[in-house]
Amino acid sequence: MEVALTTRQHKAGVYWCRTYYFPDKKPFSVTSVKKDEAGRMMEMVGGGFGMFLDVFAENGELHFKSTRYFWKFIRWYLPLPHWLSPGKTHVIHQDLGQGNFRFTITMDHWLLKRTFYQTGVFHERT
Repeated sequence: MEVALTTRQHKAGVYWCRTYYFPDKKPFSVTSVKKDEAGRMMEMVGGGFGMFLDVFAENGELHFKSTRYFWKFIRWYLPLPHWLSPGKTHVIHQDLGQGNFRFTITMDHWLLKRTFYQTGVFHERT
C-alpha cells in the first residue's frame, strides 16, 4: 500500500490517495480529503459522502473518531442514520520513530460488529 498526501490549488484540505497493490491485479486507489469546515473536522470521499471527526492526541498517538456520517447536498450536510453507515470509524496514527508510523483503522457497526480493519507500518519518503 502506498499513501500520498497532497493539497490542491484553491481547494481546502489535505488529500489522501491510498493505492492498494495486490499480486496479479491492477492497483486500486481511493482518495479522500480531510478538512476543517465551519470549525468541524471532516473527511469526505466521492459523491458528497463523508464523516465528521473528533481529533485528539492520546498516549503520543493521533486519533480520528467519526461522530456522524453525512451526505453533502449543495451546502447542506444531511446526516445519515447510524444503521446505514459502515460503523464508527477509529483511525490511529502512531509514530514509531525514524520516519516510521503505524496506521490502524477500525469500523465497528452496532449490528454488524467489525466491518473493516486494517493496520500497517509505513515509512515516510523524503
